[in-house]
Amino acid sequence: ATVVVGAVNALSARLVERAGFACCFVTGAGLANAQFGLPDIGLVTLTEVVGEAARICDAVGIPVIVDADTGFGGPLSVMRTVHLLERAGAAAVQIEDQAMPKRCGHFAGQRLVEPAEMLARIDAALSARADPDLVLIARTDARSVLGFEEAITRARLYAEAGADVIFLEAPRTVEELRRVWEPGPRLSRWSQIRPSWPDRELKLYGPDTDSGTFDYFTAAVLGLEGASRSDYTASAADHVLVAGVSGDPGALGYFGYAYFEENQDRLRALEVDGGAGCVAPSRRTILDGSYTPLARPMYIYVGRDALNRPEVRAFIGFYLDHAAALIPDTGHIPLAPQAYAQMRVRIADDGWLDSP
Repeated sequence: ATVVVGAVNALSARLVERAGFACCFVTGAGLANAQFGLPDIGLVTLTEVVGEAARICDAVGIPVIVDADTGFGGPLSVMRTVHLLERAGAAAVQIEDQAMPKRCGHFAGQRLVEPAEMLARIDAALSARADPDLVLIARTDARSVLGFEEAITRARLYAEAGADVIFLEAPRTVEELRRVWEPGPRLSRWSQIRPSWPDRELKLYGPDTDSGTFDYFTAAVLGLEGASRSDYTASAADHVLVAGVSGDPGALGYFGYAYFEENQDRLRALEVDGGAGCVAPSRRTILDGSYTPLARPMYIYVGRDALNRPEVRAFIGFYLDHAAALIPDTGHIPLAPQAYAQMRVRIADDGWLDSP
């Protein structure tokens, strides 16, 4: 597997190369956000994408993948897009099946073209490439609009049409996660989870066994803390997990929500069906408990003897008074302010703290 890291300009691409990665990805959202201060809703033009891609390709010696959105128009526009990006030095071009103007895959409200129109885009892209080694990536956003089965149907059509790589949505149910991660006879391909899914190698990423996230995930999803298959890429560094998942269309991983928030242009968040329908992770659904069972509470524990020490009491008082304001800076999600106030009252009633 090749880890592909996103780049938004020539400098960031050089940093990717210097860090030892074998490839980089010029993301549509990254260009829109970092270069223009715009949301990824189809506002960046072909000329602007080609210009930045050329600067990036000129700055590095590693292969560069370029997100070409919808191809910027009909088949003739797709042909021109591929021609210009290939001339700019791109090693791979990604085209998706959204209608114009497109929207970031993490936003709501995407509109899709009919499969026949996407097949015409693929045919045009294949016809336009002069270098047979130029990789064509066909992406479908059908999972969030029409459901997973339609995404699978489209993915197969795009592969049959000649796309070299297919990009599609991930599984969503807790039962499917359990089947992926449980120890014992191991699933190694997506098609083993559901026969209709691609016959693609399954690559897994997750925290190491010293992590509380590992303990919680295995208990919540597999039913026994620590009961996980061991043949996955484990790391205590969440940015390593982000890089691995974002760089492989056959990858699945789990890590803290804060790292998803920081990398939304490179990752697709998993909607989970805990029995009440699919729920996407967000600060609201994590706080209200509806993103279950993958949202976990975190606590600090204070012994009663420790509370006899004035410095410990001072810390606990400061924590309860300021946690709601400070915790978001750590990437975590605070409880509602009244929860901290209630805890302060409870401890004050026991005589450990002054009443608020």
